[in-house]
Amino acid sequence: MNKFLITTALLLAFGAPPARAVTVTFCGPQTEGGSCEGANETKVFLNEGHTEASGSGTVGNGKNAPVLLFSVDGGALDTRVDTGGGFANITSANADSFADFNGIDITIPGFTFTDIVFDVQLNPTEASGMDSFTAQGFSGAHISDGIATGIDTPDDDKQFALNAVGGAFDEVNLLSADGFKEIKHIEISGLAAVVGSAVPEPSTWAMMVAGFAGLGFLGYRKTRSDNALA
Repeated sequence: MNKFLITTALLLAFGAPPARAVTVTFCGPQTEGGSCEGANETKVFLNEGHTEASGSGTVGNGKNAPVLLFSVDGGALDTRVDTGGGFANITSANADSFADFNGIDITIPGFTFTDIVFDVQLNPTEASGMDSFTAQGFSGAHISDGIATGIDTPDDDKQFALNAVGGAFDEVNLLSADGFKEIKHIEISGLAAVVGSAVPEPSTWAMMVAGFAGLGFLGYRKTRSDNALA
């Protein structure tokens, strides 16, 4: 088999490499429910959780909706967050309101997306008159330049959107030295399944685990039977 056929077979099996030349546009700050939200976004419904460093939700609330995962970073702090169930918010679970989380990573395993809309409330600090955060998109090995934005009224909810032009995100990262008090009302659009990356449904995972357990048990019985006949 020549190299062309081998390459073609690999591309068919695993899909072509993702495009690297992705530029990022940014919208915001807008007042909560502002013009950064388009007509095609799908709401992310979060699963309720308390004092966790990570959490999950679904893009839409239909059957077999894609799963969204997030994890937070508190820098030097052992940060935990509370997550409200539904189209709700992610807030710091620390007793001290000034001990908020400094970063959040958002992914949708098995999918890419072109747009993400979210509301942010930053932790007001004494050090500066304008608090800020940086948004960054990832597409395969390509990392976009961080886009920094300031909020002159950080204690108010402000809406933002991040858009991938010429490609799609597989991860979005938000960072703030000032700290996030809450991130909420996340919406996604441009969702697309990654070629060659089938994502089993929860029920499929359960069947696979049961199947592997059954195969292991059969192998165990066969080994015992062979030993008995020896």
